[in-house]
Amino acid sequence: PPSLENLLTSDMRRAICEANLGEVNTQIAQRYYSDRIAQMDIAAEFGMQRSTVTRRIQKMTPRISSAAMRLPPS
Repeated sequence: PPSLENLLTSDMRRAICEANLGEVNTQIAQRYYSDRIAQMDIAAEFGMQRSTVTRRIQKMTPRISSAAMRLPPS
């Protein structure tokens, strides 16, 4: 999403933590947004279907975007 594209990695990690996604979703978000790991690889890592990872990312993205907008400028 455009609101997340220009974040520094450190700001992305802070936004993900501030979004209060729960332990597994936080790990998935970190792997996808900060580490830029493909969804298929994340699915294999967590023992999930790719479609499950896709759905989780779609649901958590608005929360991460909202948290990113609340971060103080770095």
